[in-house]
Order: sequence, then structure tokens, then C-alpha cells
Amino acid sequence: MTNVKQGEGRLTTHVLDTASGQPASGMQIELFRLESGEWVSIRTVVTNYDGRVDGALLLGMEMRAGTYRLVFHAGDYFRENGIGFSGSLKKQKPRGSTSVHTRP
Repeated sequence: MTNVKQGEGRLTTHVLDTASGQPASGMQIELFRLESGEWVSIRTVVTNYDGRVDGALLLGMEMRAGTYRLVFHAGDYFRENGIGFSGSLKKQKPRGSTSVHTRP
């Protein structure tokens, strides 16, 4: 793992639809940060044609130590694409960690 200096980090995501073997285009993603015991919404984005978001979710000085949560609205995405699924997927970054590599 590489140490990242304050102000140099960025948070991105890439979503793949493994059921179809394609990027998950059009999936809504919400980013939250835990502040004083409450989840605070930072940003809501939608993936582009390549399953990525246009630009970083957090960049530079927006990246600070803390606990973050990404909520992938997979249920809505699958319903819109005619696939039965219920719920959402969450990915959380532990406090003080500089990277997350978890998969649901």
C-alpha cells in the first residue's frame, strides 16, 4: 500500500455488471461520511457508459481521514434492466485507512 499525503488522494469507483459481463451504466451511487455518529451525504452520482463516474467522488483536500460509505443502488439498476434483485450494496472505508478493496 502506498502512503498518500494530505491533499493528494482521490476516491473513484468502477461498477461491473457480472450478470451481463458489461459495465453497469446508469447505476446511482451515494457517498456518505460518518460525522459525530451520523452518516452525512456528500455526493450522489450516476455511472457513465463505462460503469465509472465522471471525475473523482473525492479529490485532493476533500479526502480526509474518516469513515466513508458508498451505497450502490443495485436493486434499482437491476430492475431497470429486467433482472430481479432487491436491495443495495454498501462499501465502507475504515477510519485511518487509505484504500479499500472489498467486494460484495
